[in-house]
Amino acid sequence: LIMMTTGIWLVKVENLWVLSDSVLDVSRFPIDIYGAKIMRVLTYFVPLGFIATIPARQLTQSPDLMMVGVGLGWATFGLAFSRWFWRFAMRHYSSASS
Repeated sequence: LIMMTTGIWLVKVENLWVLSDSVLDVSRFPIDIYGAKIMRVLTYFVPLGFIATIPARQLTQSPDLMMVGVGLGWATFGLAFSRWFWRFAMRHYSSASS
């Protein structure tokens, strides 16, 4: 949603679609295949690895309450930021036909 919201200012949104597909390709695989540093980045800073791995791990192994808390934190942050960014974009929107 955040990436596509930038389409308000850009002319060619096809490139955004390709970029979002490329970014999501990273989350196609479990983060266990990456090194320790990349695993930390993909889990805590860019939550693609978190989205790809942690929910399945929570269901198949014993639940880790810290990861549940991190997930709730990311969900809350993502919702708040995407709502703020959408409203920001709508305030600065100018119609293409006028």
